[in-house]
Amino acid sequence: MCNQKHVDTVSVKDFDAAGDGAADDTRAVQAAFDSGARHVRIPAGVFVVSNAIRPHSGQSMELCGTLKVADAHIQPLIADAVSGDDSVEVADAGGFREGQWVTLCAEDSPKWQTRLHADSGRIVAIEGRRLRLDGRLSMAYKLQARPRIATQHSAIWLDNVCRVRIYGSGVIDGNKAHQIDVRPTALVGSGFRADGRIGGDRGEEIRAACGIAASGAPGALEHIVIEGITVRDASEHNLCLTGLAYGRVLNTVCTGARDKNITLLDSRDCLITGNLASFSEHEDGIMFHQKTGNSCVLVQGNICMGNPRIGIAVGFQERDIHLSGNLCVDNACNLSISGMDCSSRGDTCRGENYSRFARSHRPYGARFGGTNTLVANLSVSGDRLALVEVMGENLNWIGGSIRGTRASADNVGIRLGTSESFNATTRPPARITIRGVDVAGCHAGLSLHGRMEDVVIAQNSFWENDCAVNRAPDAEGRMVIEHNTGIGV
Repeated sequence: MCNQKHVDTVSVKDFDAAGDGAADDTRAVQAAFDSGARHVRIPAGVFVVSNAIRPHSGQSMELCGTLKVADAHIQPLIADAVSGDDSVEVADAGGFREGQWVTLCAEDSPKWQTRLHADSGRIVAIEGRRLRLDGRLSMAYKLQARPRIATQHSAIWLDNVCRVRIYGSGVIDGNKAHQIDVRPTALVGSGFRADGRIGGDRGEEIRAACGIAASGAPGALEHIVIEGITVRDASEHNLCLTGLAYGRVLNTVCTGARDKNITLLDSRDCLITGNLASFSEHEDGIMFHQKTGNSCVLVQGNICMGNPRIGIAVGFQERDIHLSGNLCVDNACNLSISGMDCSSRGDTCRGENYSRFARSHRPYGARFGGTNTLVANLSVSGDRLALVEVMGENLNWIGGSIRGTRASADNVGIRLGTSESFNATTRPPARITIRGVDVAGCHAGLSLHGRMEDVVIAQNSFWENDCAVNRAPDAEGRMVIEHNTGIGV
C-alpha cells in the first residue's frame, strides 16, 4: 500500500500525467522530477514514456503504478550513412524529438543473439528529415541492406546522480515485445570501440534499452537505492548499474530481460539482497561484469532461476564479491565465481539445466575458477555434466553436499581440472583444499583432469556413486587424497 502524499511530495498527476496506458506521459513525469520536489510519486495507472526519465540527486521516487517504455518508433533511412557520419536521413522525422535515445540497424545487421553491435546514441537536433546525433557512427548503413532507426531507451536513467531512492510496489515495464530486437552496444561518440573498454560512463550497455540504467565513472554514484519494485521485460537489462558506491538493490523482482536481469559494472561497497532474478531470454540472473572492476559487494538471499546462461556470475576482474544464502535454480550454470578474494557461504544450487533459444551453456551446478576463494556449506543437486567444477588458485572448500541423479552417463560430482567452460584467464587447479563435503548419486564422485598442484581432498564422504574417483589419463601433479569415506570401496 503506497503512502499518502505528504509535504515536499508531488504526484506526476499534478503535472497532468494521464496514466491511461495510451497517452505519452514523458514530459509530465519528467516535469515532476524537474520541479525540485524531494519525493515524486507515480500513483496507480500505466504511465507511458517515450524517453528515459532522469531523476536528480537527492530525490526519491515512490512507484505505485506502472512506468512503461513506449512502443519503439521505427523509420527507414532514405540515404546511405557511413562510418564517421554524425547524422542520418529518415523517411519521416515527425515521431522523433531532440534528446531521445535511438538505435540504428539494417537487415544484414546481426540480431541480438549473435552478440554483434549496432550504433546507439541521442538525437541532438532535427533538421527537416535529418536526425543529428551526439557523436559519429561506428559502422556503415547502406540502403540495399534496408537500414532503419528506432527509439530505444531505458525507462529510468540515473546519470551521474547521488542519493536517489526508487521504491514502492509498482512496475517498470521495458515492453521488449514492442522494441527493436537489436543489441545497442556501440554508443555513438563514446569511444568504446577505440579503447576496447566496457563500463565507466563512456562504455557500453549503460544508457539504452534497460529498465533502470545508472551511468557514471567508477564509484561516482553514491547511495543509489532500488527497493521493492518489479522490473520486467527490458530490451537489454532490467537493471544495469554502472559506477555505484554504497548502492543497494533490495527485495526487487527482475524478470524477463532480453539480456541480463541485474548487472553491476565498476561499482563498490554495495548490497544486493532479497531479489528475484528470473527467466532472462539469453543470459544471466545477476552478473558482475567480467570486464569491469566491481569490489566489496555482498550478494545475499537472492533467488535466481530459469536463466539460460548463469544464475549468479562473478567475473574474473571482480574482487571481494561475497555470496551468502542465495538460491540458484534451473539456470544453465547456477553459480560461477572467477574473481579474486571472493566467497560462497551457504548457497544452494539445484534443478535441471534450463535451456532457451541458442544461448545455452554446458550444464554446471557451480563453477569456481578464481583466486583466494572460500566456499562453505555449498549445496548442489540435480542432473548436470559436472555438479561442481573447480579450477583457479587458493580455493578452500569446507562442508556441503553434492547430490546427483546418475541420469547422465557422465554425471560428475566434483570435477577438478582444465575445461572449455572457463576462459583463457583461468588457471588450472593449484593449492586447492576440499574437506567435509558429502558426494552421492553421481556417475563419478570425483573426477581429475590435467595438471594440478598441491590439491588436497580429505575427510569427505563419497557414497552411492558408480565410481568414487575417475582419474583421467592426463591427470598429474601433487595431489593428496586421504581419509575420505567411500574411496576404494
